[in-house]
Amino acid sequence: MKKTPTVKQTQKIHVAILSGNSLGLENDSVVFQSALRKAFPNVRSNLLLGKESSFQKALALFKLFAQRLRGKTLVFIHMEEVQSKLVWAASQNYLIPNQDWFRSHTEKTTLANKRIVLLCKTKDALRAFSDMEERAHYLGFSSLDRHHYKGGKDFNCYLHLAGKSEKKGTLSVIEAWKRHPEWPTLTLQTTVDDHIQAARNIENIHLITDNQTGEDLLTLMNSHGVHLCVSEMEGFGHYIVEALSTGAVVLTTDGAPMNELVTPSCGFLVSCRNGENQYRAKGFKIDQTDLENTIQKLTKMPLEDFLTMSENSRHRYLELTSQFETNVKHFFDESFS
Repeated sequence: MKKTPTVKQTQKIHVAILSGNSLGLENDSVVFQSALRKAFPNVRSNLLLGKESSFQKALALFKLFAQRLRGKTLVFIHMEEVQSKLVWAASQNYLIPNQDWFRSHTEKTTLANKRIVLLCKTKDALRAFSDMEERAHYLGFSSLDRHHYKGGKDFNCYLHLAGKSEKKGTLSVIEAWKRHPEWPTLTLQTTVDDHIQAARNIENIHLITDNQTGEDLLTLMNSHGVHLCVSEMEGFGHYIVEALSTGAVVLTTDGAPMNELVTPSCGFLVSCRNGENQYRAKGFKIDQTDLENTIQKLTKMPLEDFLTMSENSRHRYLELTSQFETNVKHFFDESFS
């Protein structure tokens, strides 16, 4: 019979979520903490983020150790990288890895310490860590909800948010628009010099070369009805799931884990071939012809079909989030008992 922790048991637990200095890992931490709080409102938790000052980190660690002295059970959730110097302090250590950034020191620590349990965001991650299958579990994951109601959504507007990444299939997208001056305008956001130079003189590409945050980012994401997320590699795929959250029709790569997130009801999968791997992640190269054929199909798709797929995208985001929250509840019911 499945165990469910009592209120008294959960009140004795303190969860610290540890992450490095990146916005993506910070968002990971926020998403996980939100699911944890929903499942276990009596469990105390805090974030220990890489961007914090040395003084802030030292103070946070002091408070954690004080909790342990008071009889609390410390549980550490390591985001992407194991904080090896802190493993000893917790009764339970969990790693939520990204297979594309499973660096050598984290791999060494994880392989050596059999008590570190891996919680995988995708089935692809479960495959990537199959050599530790006895302590690797599928958890699923979600992303921040980027949906808002200001203004309408234009399905004749295409968006490719590449940021600083060189693994988003950006050059393939640029090449497609270069070959098709008759297509609607593509909004391309990138800070990568090679991408900027390649796109600069293409008339139907609106180029944004600075980072987008806050309301500017939300407006971009929600006003554009089609998001091009043809990644060559992902650890999870936050910009794909965030696109779904806005109700966008999503084009992504027919390779894992991207094709775990998008279904035919809410988007399109673009053919690919094997590319260069990175750490434990498989890499892919986009089939240029299939990409262009898919976009050509979209330019002629009826509005009614867009509206249906948009609704399905939002539903898919809510489904992924609900599955993740349920898995967090079920997994830690056993762990916290």
